[in-house]
Amino acid sequence: MQVATAFGLVLRRRRHQARRTQEALGFEAELQRNFISELERGLKIPSLGTVCQLARALGCSAADLVSEAEAVMLGLQAARGLGAALPQSLAVHEAPAPYAARPAPAPTPKASRSPQKTPAPANRKNAQPKAQAAVATPRAKSPQAKRR
Repeated sequence: MQVATAFGLVLRRRRHQARRTQEALGFEAELQRNFISELERGLKIPSLGTVCQLARALGCSAADLVSEAEAVMLGLQAARGLGAALPQSLAVHEAPAPYAARPAPAPTPKASRSPQKTPAPANRKNAQPKAQAAVATPRAKSPQAKRR
């Protein structure tokens, strides 16, 4: 088994034990949710700094995560040699209980009654430069003006 796969199994198990979503763990560890997903699936290998961030967010030490990943690697290699299945303690079968809702953010203070700025146009192609917008275009003369 590869290191990334073993670490991913440990990370997922620890996250489920902590009853956290990938998004919540990513927020606490200051990592993107999709990166947590890639780590858990063994698609990415974490750096030492990332392991430390994850350990802090999970409330354990980086050494705990690494030693558990090593145990998974050694255990699965030994199990493969004996033809045994994945140990029940390492398997993730059931979904964790519902996660606690994150508290709502504090309300922001209301703005004073000052004039609001006009938002910039969404499409830059349709936006005219300020110099062109101020210039008046000459009008064509009406047929009545030609008669005079």
